[in-house]
Amino acid sequence: MRRKVIAMFLVIVLVLGISGDKTVVQGAGTKIWGEYEYSVLENGTVSIDKYIGSRSEVRIPETIEGKKVTEIGKWAFSSNEYINKVQFSRGIISVKTGAFQFCKNLHYIELNEGLKFIGNGSFSFTGLYKIKIPSTVMEIQQLAIAHNPELKEVIISNEVNDMSEGVFHWCTGLEYVYLGKNVECIEEDTFRGCSALKGFITDKIPTYKSDYIVIPSQINVFYPSAFAVCNQIKGVIFPNEDTLICPEVIKEECVIYGKKGGTQEEFAKEYGFEFHPFIQTNKISLNTTKLNLELDGAKTSKLLVNHTPANATIQQ
Repeated sequence: MRRKVIAMFLVIVLVLGISGDKTVVQGAGTKIWGEYEYSVLENGTVSIDKYIGSRSEVRIPETIEGKKVTEIGKWAFSSNEYINKVQFSRGIISVKTGAFQFCKNLHYIELNEGLKFIGNGSFSFTGLYKIKIPSTVMEIQQLAIAHNPELKEVIISNEVNDMSEGVFHWCTGLEYVYLGKNVECIEEDTFRGCSALKGFITDKIPTYKSDYIVIPSQINVFYPSAFAVCNQIKGVIFPNEDTLICPEVIKEECVIYGKKGGTQEEFAKEYGFEFHPFIQTNKISLNTTKLNLELDGAKTSKLLVNHTPANATIQQ
């Protein structure tokens, strides 16, 4: 119940915030240039405050009146019914709160290398099919890409390491997440409601064909409710024995696989989850239909018939 209240609160704050701050964005310094209302920031660069055009494809200009465009302001494109595709110019550094929120027909977005900040709900409630987070992004705020039911694939570049709570909250069509190697923590509600989620893809551990999810060994900490309402996930495998888990991360019916005597076994015993120990060797293959583990020193693939992740094999 507490998790539901928190999740509802986050969404309510995000949506109601639209009417609360919008007048601040469009201040006395706002000017019009072509299809854009804009203002000049203190550093002499430009913030796009509102798009007033009706194009289906938009490329953010690099300059306006000779000044470099570096920011997409709060709710600048919000609720636009025409936009289908947006391409960022190379100078954009920051996308503010709700910038493209409720753009239901926005299916394609090309973010630029050089982008550093993605604000609260900036791409929430859109029609996006796919999104790639550039390597230069340093911060992704709460619910930034949440509530996108048509989103199928997310690519997070290797240099990205900071994602706030609920970033992909209720992206019900999301199946695959290409996880950059520097992401070490999965925050609360990150994938809550991603009912089609099948797994992560990293340089070392592809898991996209398994109905069990292998948590990349780079992940050090899980927070509560990270995979809540993820109906495709039947079990969780932890190659990293030191990964810390909070009790609300995993559904009650999930099976946990981890190293014998490790953090995961302690967690399973304390909170009543079914646990199967294994000693991980070198790699995970997706070419077979059994999970070959080493249980208590004896190699076997038969003891886990009822809990075997499809198409995943841990082997020497």
